[in-house]
Amino acid sequence: MNLPYETKERYIIASPEGKIDATNADEFTNLLKELLAKQSNVIINFENVNYISSAGLRSILIGAKEAKSQNGKFILCCLQKHIFEIFEMTGFTQMLKIVPTIEEALNIVEE
Repeated sequence: MNLPYETKERYIIASPEGKIDATNADEFTNLLKELLAKQSNVIINFENVNYISSAGLRSILIGAKEAKSQNGKFILCCLQKHIFEIFEMTGFTQMLKIVPTIEEALNIVEE
């Protein structure tokens, strides 16, 4: 799994690419944990994610719980419409902070 990320003083922006499914969800979870060990504020840019399975959703929940345990912010942004619909159908939009743009995510981190 390719998970490029950018580290700033107060946050990390991670930008997964492709699919997040059973074949790479454990790797994705571990990468999220590594990022959260470096910084408690993480923005996940979903712009280049075209598929997420239930295993991928589980990884997102694990990351969100880890950030919360560190009093950090875990924000998802730039979800494609069909990905957002999956988050909506599963109730994740009620549990997670999801915004349309990176700029909005950065504003939340800066609060």
